[in-house]
Parts: sequence; C-alpha cells; structure tokens
Amino acid sequence: EASALALSAAAEALCSAGVEAVLLAAKPSLGACLLCPRSRLTAAAHALLGAGCGIRLPGADLVASPTSEDRSLPASLTGVWRSSGLGKALRLQSCSGLFVELGDEYGREASSSSTALQASRCGYANSSDGSVARTVVNFRPPSGLKGGRLHEVAEQGLAWERLADGASTMALELESESPEPPSGARRGAWLFAGRHFGRVVGPAVGSKNSIVAGTLCKSLAALRRLSGDKEVEAELQECFEALQGEVLSPGRLQTISSSVSRTGGLFYDHGDPAAGGRVEVRSQEGVVVHKLAGGGIQRWKVLEMTFNPFESSTPAAATLTVEDLTAGAKVKYWSQTVNRWISAVVKRRNEDGTFALDLKKRAQLEHIKLAAAPSKASKNDSVKEEESSSSESEQVRAESADKKEKGKQKEKRKQKKSRDISSEPAKKVKKRKDSSEDSSDEKAKKAKKEKMKKATSDDSSQEKRKKAKKTKDKKEKKAKKSDDSSDMAVKKKEKDKKIKKEEEDNDKDKKRACDASSDSGERKAKKRKKAGSEDGLSDERAKKRKKKGKKKASSEDSSDEKVEKRATSEDSSDEKVRKEKKEKKVKKEKDS
Repeated sequence: EASALALSAAAEALCSAGVEAVLLAAKPSLGACLLCPRSRLTAAAHALLGAGCGIRLPGADLVASPTSEDRSLPASLTGVWRSSGLGKALRLQSCSGLFVELGDEYGREASSSSTALQASRCGYANSSDGSVARTVVNFRPPSGLKGGRLHEVAEQGLAWERLADGASTMALELESESPEPPSGARRGAWLFAGRHFGRVVGPAVGSKNSIVAGTLCKSLAALRRLSGDKEVEAELQECFEALQGEVLSPGRLQTISSSVSRTGGLFYDHGDPAAGGRVEVRSQEGVVVHKLAGGGIQRWKVLEMTFNPFESSTPAAATLTVEDLTAGAKVKYWSQTVNRWISAVVKRRNEDGTFALDLKKRAQLEHIKLAAAPSKASKNDSVKEEESSSSESEQVRAESADKKEKGKQKEKRKQKKSRDISSEPAKKVKKRKDSSEDSSDEKAKKAKKEKMKKATSDDSSQEKRKKAKKTKDKKEKKAKKSDDSSDMAVKKKEKDKKIKKEEEDNDKDKKRACDASSDSGERKAKKRKKAGSEDGLSDERAKKRKKKGKKKASSEDSSDEKVEKRATSEDSSDEKVRKEKKEKKVKKEKDS
C-alpha cells in the first residue's frame, strides 16, 4: 500500500543511495509509480529492496539473455547432488549445463500453506564450478538487478554431497504447450539421472504476466505480505509445477513429492495410458512429445540422452504387489539370456527386496508376473507353453548347475594352494639347490650368448663401414661428374662468346672496306668532273691523272684482297683450334 509512511521510507532509501526519482502517481490499492534515470535503475532497485518494497518494472525487458556460460559441464559436476542445508535440496545436473533444483537449501520459505518443493528452480549452471549461471524458472521472486537485467543473489556457505554420477542421463527443455495456458507461455526442464528424476515448469523469470516471476522482492514471504497470500498461493498452484520422482523400471515412473501435494503415486506407466498419458520419443527430430492424460500436449527438446526411461525393454506385465508373491506362487520370470517368459515358483522374499525363485536367487519385481490360469479352449496351447517353458527352465537350471560347478572348482583350487603353502619349506631347499645349478648353467649360456652377440656385432659393424665407404664413393663420383659438367658448360659459354666477338669483328672489317671503296669511287667522279670543267688543262695532264687514279684504285683493291685473305686465314686457324679442343674432350670423356 502507498501510505505516507511507506512513501517516506522509500524516499529516505533513495536519498541515502543518491538516486533522484520523481513520484508520478500514488494509489493506496495499486502502490506508487516512480520515475528515475535508467543509468541509476540498479541502485534504485537495490535501495527499495532494502527498504522492504516490491518492485515491478513496466516497459523494461528484464529477462536475462543466454550467456557464454551456458555450455557443457564436466563429468565431475554432473549427476545427483544433495545440499547440507536445512531443506536438503536435491539438484540434478547434466552435461548440457541444464539443472533442476528441488526444495530450498536453507528452508526459509517453509510455511503452513506451502509445500517443500515450492522453492524449486531450473536453469543453466556455470561450467567452471557448477554454480547457477542463469535461472529460467524460479518459485521465488527475483531478488536483484545487474546491468539492467534480473540477477539472483548467490547463496554462500552451502556444501553439496554427490549421490550419483551422470552416467545415464536425459535432459529435456520445454519448447511449447498446446493449448497454451491462460497465464501465458511457460518454460521448464525435465532431468533424469540414474533412478532419480526432477521436473520444474512455470513462467519464465521476468514474465510481466506473473506476480512471482515479474516482481522484484526480497523473499517469497515478503511478496506474500505485499501482494496477498491468496493471490501468490493461487499462482503457485495453477502456473508452477515441481515434481521429484524415481524410475522404478524403464517405462514406469513414480512420484515421491510434488509442489501440489506431498503424497506420492504412479506418475507414468508405459503400459497404462491412464497413468500419466503417453510419451513418444522422436530421436530423429530430437523431441519428446508428452500427451497428458487430462488433455493437452507438451513438446520437449532433447538436450542430452544416454538412455530412454519412458519405454520398457521387456513386454508389459501385470502390476504386482508384494502380497501376491507368496511362497509357492506360480509366476513367470523374464529371462534376459533367452529373452522370453519362463515359468517359475516363488520360494521366499530376500531382505534386499528381491525374490528367490527356483530358477534365480535374486529376481527383481519388474521381471516377474503372475502365471495366468489356462482356459478350457487353450489347454493344448498351455501344454505347449509349459513344455517350452520346461525346456527353457532346464536350460536355466543347467546354467545354474554350471555356475555351481565352477564355484566348486574354484574352492578346490584354493584348497590346493593352501596345501602347497604348507609344504613350501621342504620344497624351498630343493628349489634353492636346483636354482643354484640352473643359475650356473644360465650364466655359462649367457656368456656364450654375449660372445656370439659381440662377434655378430663386429661383423655387422664391418659391413656397415663397407656400406658407408661405398656410399661415400658414389657421392664423390656424382660430385665429380657434376663439377665436370659445370666446367664443360662454362667452357662452352666462353667459346660461344669468343665466336660471337670474332664474327662481330669480321662484320666491322667488311663494312669498313665497303665504305672505303665507295669513298674512292666518289673521289674519282669528282676528279673527272674537275678535269672536264678545267679548259686550260692539257690532255696529257688528264691522262697522267687517269693513270695515277687507276694505280691508286688497283692498290686499294689489292689492300682489300689482302685484308680478306687475312680474315680467311684467321677463320681457318680458329676452326683448327676448335677441332683440337673437341678431340681432347672426347678423349677425356672416354677415359672417364
């Protein structure tokens, strides 16, 4: 209620926390509406919770998103755990990180109107130490904010004891319900660990349509005082569900306690659709579909599955009680070796809850059913069944006789060993003498063997040396060949360069000779023109000049012929040198 005292207490709490807030509205029935900066939302919530207020945040998304800590757990943190607190809460954890916690480890919320499991929760555990990383469904209201998201304050000083490992587990997470509940969509988890199983279903933490899940409050008792005990209790009964049970046998689940009532009973029976409805495991789709007996369908997502607790590995048998299995009662026993029902007789009930039959000393109740009385029409069939069952019973008896014989043989062996132990002192003296003689012979043999080994080792070392020498010689030859080939290549390159240079020089000489001949012709033409142009010159002078010009031309031609002869002689000498070098190379190659 938004009384003056309550508003003054809230204002003092906000002022002490240094939070500025504006009062928008205040109604005695609905409470007060305050407005504060979003950056100071966490501080304001912490201050108001400390003052004993309940907080609802309309328009704010409070649901915590999945974090990186929602990942697989190590095998050391999986299985069934029991707390050391007053409530002794039971926690089931799977390798997928999903956990179901039933009860309250501190026993704070126990009251006359609530049962033991109305402080349960489910969610994902932290992979580092197994602590709660993210709560999905919680019977208690969220108790804090962190970074603008709902945050549950961790309880400290709690010790957990492991009851069973997580070797055989099945982890299911609720996907959808049809039809959807009037209060809105629900979330949940269903875990199996060995013979234990736990189930928690309810509105997700931060749901706006829920009083418990959508209100920030110190505790469930405080929420009952603020919102009304009847309203909170009605929501817990209608929208929330927590169940702790035990797997009697594959296909049969029994309730130990639940949030609705403390009394137990048969929760599910594979052979009786009236007991818990029908469960269909679709392994290919990774989904389990639960058709409830009262109508409605729940679809569960499979996160982990190492065994199937909903289907029985043996045919469905009639339900039995301990009173039906008296001494001398005729029953049928499901033999796992033959995979068939075999007729048997009950002798007595053992202290551990099993039954002693004429075929098996310790038979469990799940593998026993009453033998039905044969009718008149099926006498022949019953006779045949009795004959087959008698033959099978004889096989089982023969197996039991073999086991007994094996046990007797083991006992005889033990007796022989004890006798041998008693006669050991006399035998030890003989053994010592024999052992001394044998040891001397063995030493001689060992010495011979060592000599043989040394000789063989010397031979082997010599062979190894020879092989090493051969390999070295081969490597050296290869290296020499490679060096010769490289030298030949270098020499060839040098010869090619020399030949190119000589050809270039010859071309230059020829060009020079051509240029000289062309220059001499031009000079002659010029002289002739000069001779024709000069009128005062005599013919004799002209003839003399002509003769001189002819002589000069003949001398130049002879000089050109000499140059050509010299070039041809040089070419012939170079060819001879090349031939000689080639012959030398051929000889060297033949010698190599």
